[in-house]
Amino acid sequence: MRNYRCFMVALILLLTCDLAESQEDRSASDILREAEDYLNVLPSRSYELLHSDVDLSAFQASQLFRWYIAKMRAAVSTNNLIDVELDIELLFKLKHEDYFKENAWDVFRITGIVLRKLGFWNESKLSFECALYLTQTDKEKLGILISLGILERHLDQDEMAKIHYKKAGEIAAKLKNERALASVYNNLGTLELDQGNIEKAEEYYRSALVAFQDTNKRSGNITAGTNLLLIFAIQKNTLNFQRLFSPINTFVENYPDESKKALMYWLSSADKQNQGAAIDAETKKQLTKSFEQLESIKMKILINKYLAPRFGMVFIVPEQPEVTPKKSLAWLVELPSCFQLKAK
Repeated sequence: MRNYRCFMVALILLLTCDLAESQEDRSASDILREAEDYLNVLPSRSYELLHSDVDLSAFQASQLFRWYIAKMRAAVSTNNLIDVELDIELLFKLKHEDYFKENAWDVFRITGIVLRKLGFWNESKLSFECALYLTQTDKEKLGILISLGILERHLDQDEMAKIHYKKAGEIAAKLKNERALASVYNNLGTLELDQGNIEKAEEYYRSALVAFQDTNKRSGNITAGTNLLLIFAIQKNTLNFQRLFSPINTFVENYPDESKKALMYWLSSADKQNQGAAIDAETKKQLTKSFEQLESIKMKILINKYLAPRFGMVFIVPEQPEVTPKKSLAWLVELPSCFQLKAK
């Protein structure tokens, strides 16, 4: 028996060494391809792969372009923006390459999303406008219109946001793009919730969740699912909340986004209270901490309006700040030049 145990330990160690060696021996090209494959279904895996210690010295310009674009997309999807500004700077160093010029619309699209998440509102809008100007097809316009709508919602330009969402919805329906249509439904639902139209918001969120489930987009399932859970918590619809909570919570627990975990804590606490559970001082302390971890001011406003008063809690939500870009972000000066790329 002792010999058997020794054999199994040795075998496990051998397999572990083989796996480690095979990971180290993988080429940067293989890692890039795998990371791109995971971007839509498991961006946390893409983020992990693209932040591993990889030698990019043999990469061609087109491969470097794909690497930095993938890193930015993974950072946005997982809300891990720690080093994303450096990735943008490195990406813009490729601006003279043909591959950059051919895909400039995508550069400015993803840059616009990053700038919005960093709070650079004016620069974000300019970047989206650049991207839209450089597009050639409806397929390229689709994501940019949705992103513009999201930015406009944060700027309290709801009517403009609705126009862009509906235009995107028309394109998505024409292209039979279920994933984009799901995103449109989700964002229209959020506009309705902002305006206090709970039932209409629920209708949109349900449509969004079904469409995201059909396309197997995990981040979409999380976003639409948590939004729908918020609706059920507001409505005190415990039955529907409990049916949806477990699968969405599993997604969130395995997703590297602390703001989503903070939101789930608020939602689960609200459901417990809806069922008559007493909320103690420790829970309120954690709710306060979780409130600060929420991703956006808009979500803080919704929680402060609909759920916080039920716990006897009121938070001061600051106005949406406009961040002044750091002088070190040299790539920001490239934004106005995007209008010259189409002419070339």
